[in-house]
Amino acid sequence: MEIITKAKKSCTAFEKPGSQKPGRGHPPKKGTAVHLKELFITLAGEFQETEIELYGKKESIWYYCIDLLWGQKMYQELRFVLVEMNGGQSVEGKKSRKKILEAVRAIEMHMALSCIAMGILQSISILYIGKEGYRKPLS
Repeated sequence: MEIITKAKKSCTAFEKPGSQKPGRGHPPKKGTAVHLKELFITLAGEFQETEIELYGKKESIWYYCIDLLWGQKMYQELRFVLVEMNGGQSVEGKKSRKKILEAVRAIEMHMALSCIAMGILQSISILYIGKEGYRKPLS
């Protein structure tokens, strides 16, 4: 499963760290900072053009994909898709992670259990309508 979200152009991501740092200590978790809005200028020649159908119309867009590290202290790899369309620029982030799958599965299970519980309550209420001890709702 993949999650796609829109990111701010002003956000900062990080390159992957180099192989090893010289000297003692822990290896670095991240590389140099990358300002995404600057990539629209520095990588302008590497963008690819394609046509998409948007609201029934063919639109021409320019895009560039780059894998960078993202997040605070965890620095997980995320694919950023820089898109330029009709003079506007946007950044999309695409992430595929086990935690997202677990969260989506938990939401699905919660919804399924809620539907089952609602169905049981409706069945019970239908069975007891007109029986002794049943109170009509106030009107």
